[in-house]
Amino acid sequence: MWRGTANWSKFGNGKHFVVAGANDARLVVYPIAAGETDDTLLTNWVLVHRAAEDGSPFYGREDWQGRADRASCLKMLESFIIPDLDIHALASASENIWEYAMCDRNPLPRWSFGRVTLMGDAAHPMYPFGGNGAAQAILDAKSLAVQLARANGDVAKALNTYERERREKVYAVVLSNRQGGPERVIDFVLSRLSRSDNRLEDVAPF
Repeated sequence: MWRGTANWSKFGNGKHFVVAGANDARLVVYPIAAGETDDTLLTNWVLVHRAAEDGSPFYGREDWQGRADRASCLKMLESFIIPDLDIHALASASENIWEYAMCDRNPLPRWSFGRVTLMGDAAHPMYPFGGNGAAQAILDAKSLAVQLARANGDVAKALNTYERERREKVYAVVLSNRQGGPERVIDFVLSRLSRSDNRLEDVAPF
């Protein structure tokens, strides 16, 4: 995953969220803050590009501070054409382009060990599709809080009950996210297209 930000001219109505491309190469663009002038916005862009198949060894190093090879990233963006938005120019204007290895982990057989348990990304790291990482961590915290409140001091029992309530549910999300998250509707439509002038209503009726 490559990402950057730049002060950029408003596109659409100034609140547009753009998702383009398919599961193997997807671009997401959206404003995140006011710009330096009234007609600009601080605009975030993210390019996700499949670098390996599921189960392959890690691609590169998992690092939150990795600067990308700018030329390579800009080259990959050349295939994206977004109406009213020059994504190549936007990315070129970004002071920094960051690169992150995206990976998840296979389900663990257990989370709880006596009075210690796992939650959030420690328990179930997942691909960042659909905002599910933070959402699932919040659901973990809610479940854990409820079980601890009911435990009457039996912490180990509360942790085990929390794990039983959450583990299978959240791992269903982890495995589902490997297929692309809610944006997979784009891949569904793409799989049905036969030519560029297909009417969406014929390809995927509401």
